[in-house]
Amino acid sequence: MRDSERPLTERGRSDAGQVGSELARMNLVPDLVLCSPALRTRQTWDGVAAMLPGPAGEVVYPDALYNGDAKVYLAALSTSKPVQTAMIVGHNPTMEELAALLAVRGTPEALALLERGYPTSGLAVFSFTAELADIGPRSGFLERFLARPE
Repeated sequence: MRDSERPLTERGRSDAGQVGSELARMNLVPDLVLCSPALRTRQTWDGVAAMLPGPAGEVVYPDALYNGDAKVYLAALSTSKPVQTAMIVGHNPTMEELAALLAVRGTPEALALLERGYPTSGLAVFSFTAELADIGPRSGFLERFLARPE
């Protein structure tokens, strides 16, 4: 089986639902989802989406997210249309690298949790003062970080 065709584990399915529940609790429904085309990330998104209080906006599957580094992920965000809430469903270690690249500021609790590492099914919630097209390294405020779904 090719890596891109590897399915999500039972634990991954459970974690995805818990992440979706947490997003619903925070009343965050993405207007745009950038999801790696790998089977396990598509299944992760499906599990998250099933728990949201309403439908997400546009969901796209850029090939570049499968093997891309943090700068590729950031470029995918910055070339996206203007939205209120965007979400990336990607792979580690790239998600951890992206979070570290963006998180110049944040709540002390969220920054401390991120410092410990970005686990599978982790969730980093950032806010920006600029439009997505204008964000870059060290431009995010880390509002919340779930090191493990609650």
